[in-house]
Amino acid sequence: SVQPGTSPNGVVLAGTGDPNDVLDSYYGAGILRSTDGGTTWNLITQSSDAFSGGLTNYSFAGDAFSGFAWSTTNSNLVVAAVTTSYDGFMNNVNNSTYNGGAGNVAEAGLYYSTDAGQTWHLSTIEDGPNQVIQSSQTTLPGVFPGVPVTAVVWNPIRNMFYAAVQFHGYYLSPDGVTWTQVGSTTTVTM
Repeated sequence: SVQPGTSPNGVVLAGTGDPNDVLDSYYGAGILRSTDGGTTWNLITQSSDAFSGGLTNYSFAGDAFSGFAWSTTNSNLVVAAVTTSYDGFMNNVNNSTYNGGAGNVAEAGLYYSTDAGQTWHLSTIEDGPNQVIQSSQTTLPGVFPGVPVTAVVWNPIRNMFYAAVQFHGYYLSPDGVTWTQVGSTTTVTM
């Protein structure tokens, strides 16, 4: 995914891992980021959610990336859709240490970056008031940690991100930080 308006030598992001449940799909190691149009790459292996209050940085190892969406109103704002792969899920079930011993849990979900993909934060996903299904402050690791996201897009006409969250439905966000469920009576035109 290429940062809008920066071709040919701008920021390029590539998510690792196979975002499907096929038996031969392998989990990824993180996000590959290039600042020179793809000539050289750096690997980003975790989010930057930790602070002195005890939150963790979530590992990207064990997950898979199903897409990126860049805002056209803020060229440094990008959202990543993170899902699971079969191999990563099975390693989690078997309690294997596929995240390189970093001690961080792999957490599927929506992540956002306000600095063109250099640092990442776990987004908040809400089904309604007091119905948080994902947040860096409330998400707990488990056998199937996080909420897998199968797609994310940016609509430049509505200046809105849209995402498909597995087993939950469709969500929207103007900033990539907080996501709310699209209600059954809401009409969304993309």
